[in-house]
Amino acid sequence: MIKLHYNLSKKTVDSKMEKDKKTNGKSFAAFYFLTAVIVTTAAVLITIKEGRRIKNENELLSYEVW
Repeated sequence: MIKLHYNLSKKTVDSKMEKDKKTNGKSFAAFYFLTAVIVTTAAVLITIKEGRRIKNENELLSYEVW
């Protein structure tokens, strides 16, 4: 009887640990996704700003100066 109780309690602890691992994995996935979104957004914004700066610079250089 004692052994049976031990086995049931061990299964309960094991199932709780598995649930914790699953939720922990999901939170890490969400963290990585948000990090990737932030990095990608920053890269796109920097590229757009740099393109505008180069366009304005080239526009000024296109005038002939005597």
